Amino acid sequence: MNGLLRDTIVELFDRKVIWVYLVITLIALIFLVFSANVKFNMGEIGQSDSVELKDLGFDLASWLLQFISSFYFFLTFITVLLTAGIIPNMFIKGRADFYLSKPISRGALIIKKFISVLVVYGSLILSTGLLVYITGILIHGGFSTHIFTLMLFTLGSYFIWLSISFFFGLFFGKSVGTIVSIGIVWFCQYLLSIYYTNKEIAGLIDAEITKKILNTLYYIFPKTGDFIDYGDALVSGTVPDNFFVVYSTLLFALFILFLSVTYFKKKNY
Repeated sequence: MNGLLRDTIVELFDRKVIWVYLVITLIALIFLVFSANVKFNMGEIGQSDSVELKDLGFDLASWLLQFISSFYFFLTFITVLLTAGIIPNMFIKGRADFYLSKPISRGALIIKKFISVLVVYGSLILSTGLLVYITGILIHGGFSTHIFTLMLFTLGSYFIWLSISFFFGLFFGKSVGTIVSIGIVWFCQYLLSIYYTNKEIAGLIDAEITKKILNTLYYIFPKTGDFIDYGDALVSGTVPDNFFVVYSTLLFALFILFLSVTYFKKKNY
């Protein structure tokens, strides 16, 4: 486990991936610093003084959480793309013999590699977001414990996408095939979510068998978008009643991770 964890950290620096996170974080920090100086000229409405956002009753704590939510979403998206090639590169000719010669089973190897990637990149996502959030608090104030809920759902989202990425990485053995497949999964779950939540669109479909197929696919497919929306709703202070999207999507991730292990055990290199 320690060896794979160390290899993942070394890959992070060797591929210069760490610079992507540093640049994105720096841009977010610069935005927050300049946002502290945002003022409105009230002369047009009969006042001579300028006012800041907080003077207008703007909820800076909620705004900051929404900003961090968007930051986490973007960073997770980038990380999924950056880590899509880890498994294909791990088992290219020459490197496959190195990993497969280790005195552990194939199942343990892929699980430990999965955990290593999740720990290293998940920690990187959460820590950079937390740094930006702390900076925002120092500038604007308004700490909220909802940040921990946001971090939990962000890590859960990356866990889901990483399990999907590992499966397609093993199946195709190519980074491009993995990224394209991830895109197809995202697009399908997006369309299914629109169909399921929008009754007007569902009403346009007359065939009952088609409705049953689409409903079944919605329940089977990972609901990654709805998963994030559920977390955002909790952060905003509401408790959605559709907890199904959370546990069903996590179960899908565990199932596809199981499929990855099963497939890897039977694949020849």
